Amino acid sequence: MKLSRYFIGSSFRNYPWDVTIKENHPEVQYKPYWISIPPKNKMTFELGECVFFTCVAAGNPAPNVTIKRADTDLEVSNTYGWQFKNYGITKSYNGKYVCRAKNKLGAVEWHFEINIEGPPEFSTTVKDTYLAPHENKDFEIRLSEFDKNTHLHLMMNTQPFHPGKNHYSIVDQTENMLRLRLTNATQDDSASFQVFANNSQGITITNFFVYVEFTAVEIDSDTKTYFPFLEGTKGNISAKYVGVPTPSTNWSRGNMRFNETYMTTTGREHETFLTLIDFNKDDEGNYTVDICNKQYGKQKNCQKITLQAVLVQPSEAITPNGTRFNLLKDAKKPRIVAKFKVDPKLHQFNIIWYNKTQPYDPNVSHLTTSYERVGENLTAMIELRSDDIATDHLVYCKLITLVDQVTISQTIGHFCPFPDVNLQPIPRASLILLKDRNAETCPLHKYNYVFQYAIEKNRYTNYTTIPASEDQLFPLYPRGKLSYWRAFANTNYGPSPYSNVIEMTLPITAFPDVNLQPIPRASLILLKDRNAETCPLQKYNYVFQYAIEKNRYTNYTTIPASEDQLYPLYPRGKLSYWRAFANTNYGPSPYSNVIEMIVGMVDPKLHQFNITWHNETQPYDPIVSHLTTSYERVGENLNAMIELRSDDIATDHLVYCKLITLVDQVTISQTIGHFCPFPDVHLQPIPRASLILLKDRNAETCPLHKYNYVFQYAIEKNRYTNYTTIPASEDQLYPLYPRGKLSYWRAFANTNYGPSPYSNVIEMTLPITGMV
Repeated sequence: MKLSRYFIGSSFRNYPWDVTIKENHPEVQYKPYWISIPPKNKMTFELGECVFFTCVAAGNPAPNVTIKRADTDLEVSNTYGWQFKNYGITKSYNGKYVCRAKNKLGAVEWHFEINIEGPPEFSTTVKDTYLAPHENKDFEIRLSEFDKNTHLHLMMNTQPFHPGKNHYSIVDQTENMLRLRLTNATQDDSASFQVFANNSQGITITNFFVYVEFTAVEIDSDTKTYFPFLEGTKGNISAKYVGVPTPSTNWSRGNMRFNETYMTTTGREHETFLTLIDFNKDDEGNYTVDICNKQYGKQKNCQKITLQAVLVQPSEAITPNGTRFNLLKDAKKPRIVAKFKVDPKLHQFNIIWYNKTQPYDPNVSHLTTSYERVGENLTAMIELRSDDIATDHLVYCKLITLVDQVTISQTIGHFCPFPDVNLQPIPRASLILLKDRNAETCPLHKYNYVFQYAIEKNRYTNYTTIPASEDQLFPLYPRGKLSYWRAFANTNYGPSPYSNVIEMTLPITAFPDVNLQPIPRASLILLKDRNAETCPLQKYNYVFQYAIEKNRYTNYTTIPASEDQLYPLYPRGKLSYWRAFANTNYGPSPYSNVIEMIVGMVDPKLHQFNITWHNETQPYDPIVSHLTTSYERVGENLNAMIELRSDDIATDHLVYCKLITLVDQVTISQTIGHFCPFPDVHLQPIPRASLILLKDRNAETCPLHKYNYVFQYAIEKNRYTNYTTIPASEDQLYPLYPRGKLSYWRAFANTNYGPSPYSNVIEMTLPITGMV
């Protein structure tokens, strides 16, 4: 947008001048003089330009400043001055102006003229027109009264207009006006027209079409349409139709005849209206409108439509205004309703939900709206996002029918209060402890805590997010610097208030001590971390490397910090060098010691071999002991496997696997430990919270690693379906479905040895959670 050094406005605005003149002798009075005026007596701007100037005067007493346009009655006044503004000036500002400042001692004036230059502007144009044969019509095009020195050119069907070749003629033309006349139209006179207006600043074009045809009457309104009225009100019944020439209409009801109140026309489409005043029971009934077009040749066409006017009862609000909705603590989809009484004959209506400022937009706010209607009872429903109503506020439901509208206001209660976030430093472990004092009274689902830190006060950056089930944080950076820490709960309702602020300096933590130790019997590498107790680290793992040639290491694999063993698979039959390091949040630790070892192998050319499994006394006999033996071979790698019965290994003892080839034999001895008994799975219902509590009586005597509990439910007895799986560290389950039905529940432990026996069966009916 072009910016001028001047600026004139679309209105004359009161400018907040403060031009009180502080003289050495304030009691001295003087006549006005100008402080700011337009810089020139004649100013020229381009159409659409942005301009600015002011008329400001000083004087004692304070002068009154007026602005007047010479060719109009426009005159405004104000003390001290006025400001002219316009962000896109138009030609309507062309003219001569005078600024006058006056007090009792005298007056001063400033005369100036504004001239706007630009392409011509049409003030009157022609719309597309439908005419019947033999009709006459004038078409007039005018330019703005401010356009001077312009030229108008008429084109017909993209060719220059030539009168005499058709029924069109130009009956009047000036530099800013053209009048075209069509006499005794025929269908050959249908044409497109373009009017070109040009001056030294540019050219402007307007188009219109003329259609000459005969169109029979066609009814566009539904014959089953009826119009509702409230008693004592005024309204219209109407019918839409098509026809060229414009058809005539006659309204009637029985033997009574009515003249139409008014009609609207757009091209060949028309609508006739009949206004009924002070409607009552006697006015109910059928109204007929006969629609006929004029005769053209031998054609004459008439149509009729019957419309019904009915008396309806006003709509009412059933839900009282001010009704308060308090939502349950665990409400996932906050739902509120508004109930109305609506006349069954009112089928067309609109329901709008909005707060104090604007309607709820389902496309933007992810809301769900719906309604149910039974007879005269209409129930409108909306599901709001929880963060839309984190605090108390009013929600409005507006019902708009064809005859009235009703609004119900309701107060939405706040959700469960935000958790109380409090940070407490633990210097010994350099961690932050989170306490949530609202956890017992108002549990929130699916929220977490966001921790922030800052090097400079109040310039916080997100550090990390941890789930609500955790309450500790081990800060890893910035180390050696004073930092400020705070947290908030990110809940379903939005962010909670910030916690208190902790100031702390994090120490520089040493890397874990990585040490490798070979275990020849199992051909594995054991990792020891001597810093584990004094310096716990989170989210790190160990990277193992090997080399065939010394100091030319290649990454072998990565295992998490929770594991401490590696079974090397290659390179077999060659001397290799092994080392490891811890890959932590602070970077890689120093390398461990180096282990030299040869990984065993079986030559791929040895196709004949025998595998024997035996204990200290005799070989295992699969036929007698019901054992299963197998092996897998890929290239030089041979894996022998045996599945033993649990009663064969009730106590610790040695098991041997002997590989016998045509040229050699190799024996591997392994110690087999006895099985740990399956955990005892027992379910106990807690009705108050609708949860299931799991008790494991074997946990202390025989802990199992890497197992979890599988919960199952059934609607029909013995037809169970898996519900969910939770780790062994948890002992509670909150059933979410099926609600309102009797269901059967059981569980089992899924262990390393296979599934445990099923638990006892619990019969329960989960409640349906809803509004308070």
